[in-house]
Amino acid sequence: MKYFIKILFFSILFISPLFSFSEVKEIILVTDNYPPFISDTKNEENIFLNIVQDVFKDTKYNVIIKYYPWPRCEYMVKQGLAFAAFPYTKTEERLKYFIFSDAVMTDETIKVISVKKLSGKKIITFNDLKSVKIGAVSGFFYSNFIDQNSIICDYSYNENDLMTKFFNGRFDVVIANLFSIKKAFNELAEKNKKEIYIYDINELKVFYHLMASKKYSNSEIILNEFNIKLKNYKKTAKYNNQISSYQKLLISLK
Repeated sequence: MKYFIKILFFSILFISPLFSFSEVKEIILVTDNYPPFISDTKNEENIFLNIVQDVFKDTKYNVIIKYYPWPRCEYMVKQGLAFAAFPYTKTEERLKYFIFSDAVMTDETIKVISVKKLSGKKIITFNDLKSVKIGAVSGFFYSNFIDQNSIICDYSYNENDLMTKFFNGRFDVVIANLFSIKKAFNELAEKNKKEIYIYDINELKVFYHLMASKKYSNSEIILNEFNIKLKNYKKTAKYNNQISSYQKLLISLK
């Protein structure tokens, strides 16, 4: 009898982590408004969010989406208070504190908007920007490219501030997500009749991922399962429809 109890005791010890893991069903993901990828309103596109939710539907996890300013999103993930934030680019600095999923999709919405004709081509390089005054919103991934190319930039706190300065002549060029500045851009363009040129820079086409916590319970296991499901999801018509919708939006920017 004692032998049986001992066997039972060690068996429970061995399998209890499996039981405790199987009970973990609710995970927290954090994000902020970043159209057309993320929006907390029904009137905006939600392409990245739709993909993430679809992938997790095929898992045992109940995903809770919470909206916070980007700095708080990063803090929560870093401290293990949330499983992941999205959408994020992978950088050497971020890899020190976070782990990343496989690429979910690309971002081709970052454009160079100018009141000066910089080139006869639609695609330019950072060298074309070294002789003009530039503005951008602080905190976004493209600030790394601006700094790496030794370009002087006047940073703003938000898109409205950025576009007001742009149309007031504070700088000649802005680098921004056209969807994020769309409302402010259209309103100010009506008041300020200026010829506007829009360009692409290849380096600003980047991959977006889930940026996951190193401290969140079972984070690597959850992320691995997400990657497996994502790989399968990318073969479906549903994913192709999401990307097709995104491509139509990109065409509307040209």
